[in-house]
Amino acid sequence: MTFASVLLDTPPSANKMWRKGIYGMHPSAEYKAWKTGAGTEVMAARKGQTFTTPVEVIVILKRVHKLRDLDNNLKPILDALQFGNMLQDDNLVHAIHARWAHETDLPSMAGREVRVEVRTCT
Repeated sequence: MTFASVLLDTPPSANKMWRKGIYGMHPSAEYKAWKTGAGTEVMAARKGQTFTTPVEVIVILKRVHKLRDLDNNLKPILDALQFGNMLQDDNLVHAIHARWAHETDLPSMAGREVRVEVRTCT
């Protein structure tokens, strides 16, 4: 099994990824800025490895707002994995496990809000 992990900041909600403009929908400034920073983090963490076969993704998030939906974090994170070349394409994700972080997770998150693990499917 091949494995990679990355620590990230909390992404903007999927509800805030896109904005309507006079020429149609476009990525929001908040999303573009987060994606650029997250992509840099992913590139550094992947150590030259790009997954090109089916993978499972484990996402652990520190809950920064009690009303935020867990699933609204997933699309921006998957986009960042592809943007940072950890995934050849996010359609390779065959399974996702996501949960809010427990107190015992926080030391391994090194002060960051998101821990993402990518593993080849077995």
